[in-house]
Amino acid sequence: MMDCSFPLTLDPILKERVWGGERLAGYGKDVPRGASIGESWEVADLPEDHSVVATGPLAGQRLGDLVAGCGAGLLGAARPAPAGGFPLLVKLLDARENLSVQVHPDPAYAAAHPPAVSKTESWYVLEADAAGSLFNGVRPGVTHQDLAAAVNRGSIVDLLDRKPAIPGDLHHVAAGTVHALGAGVMVAEIQTPSDTTYRLYDWGAEYGRPPRELHIDDGLAAVHLDPPPPPVEALSGAGGSRLLIDTDDYRITEHRPAGTRVGFGGEEPAACRIVLVVSGSVTIGSRVGGFDDLTVSKGGTVVVPAAIVGSVTVDAVAATFLEVRPALRHRRPDRGSRRAAGGL
Repeated sequence: MMDCSFPLTLDPILKERVWGGERLAGYGKDVPRGASIGESWEVADLPEDHSVVATGPLAGQRLGDLVAGCGAGLLGAARPAPAGGFPLLVKLLDARENLSVQVHPDPAYAAAHPPAVSKTESWYVLEADAAGSLFNGVRPGVTHQDLAAAVNRGSIVDLLDRKPAIPGDLHHVAAGTVHALGAGVMVAEIQTPSDTTYRLYDWGAEYGRPPRELHIDDGLAAVHLDPPPPPVEALSGAGGSRLLIDTDDYRITEHRPAGTRVGFGGEEPAACRIVLVVSGSVTIGSRVGGFDDLTVSKGGTVVVPAAIVGSVTVDAVAATFLEVRPALRHRRPDRGSRRAAGGL
């Protein structure tokens, strides 16, 4: 059995995208000058993309291999992915240009259309230009017939619900929701482990992009017109901790501890955590001295195994970080279930 009794730092997987830029360099990523890096996959366990442990005794090991090799020491009470791997995919996204208008399938549609895999995601806005916006869902009253006609005309953008991108806001994108990340926006994306995307529009005329494949039939068939929940708005003023969203796939908590120490104990049975530093830097330590302190700067992401989650402390000064916990084994996924503080 592998020893997972220390925090796991992972090598980021950088993805070049037609809509990407260079701003992920400001989050500690090795972005070549002039590159179009749209995504940094911080935690991944997909068939063709595997996070690898960067440092420590398990350096070079794949995250997916640790799910089996560490047993309950890694996931604990967290529910594994349907295929048995790590249950979440965590990314940082830099949208220099608008992303394609797209939709991801829900579990029922994915099951009926292999090899599709369902995908639900949430965006935490890191940065945004003054005119930066998000497209999430369609405007009230839009029907499937309206949507299909607009896709065929190339005017689907006119039917989308557009909201300003404000740093610190969280937007939830349930499976089946038509959406697009707008130009000038950077987000942390927490999602179920899937890369199944159906493109409905790709802004080819606006940006002069080379044509990419669209997936009109699958995309329209997978769409749900349920309105997305309102965003959880950023807090101003004093720090603290608050639940942002609690879905049937993951729970996200924002911490702005203002010099205080945050712990993850008190939940039984214990489940692993992901710590993602949004700003500043934090120090991850142990109340029982089981491992050396680990300093994590802006853009850094760490997996805290279940075996140590009860003894871990996070010290932060002038920092903000997200705590992500996968869903527990006794909780089954159910499209549309979402609970959050701040009106979500």
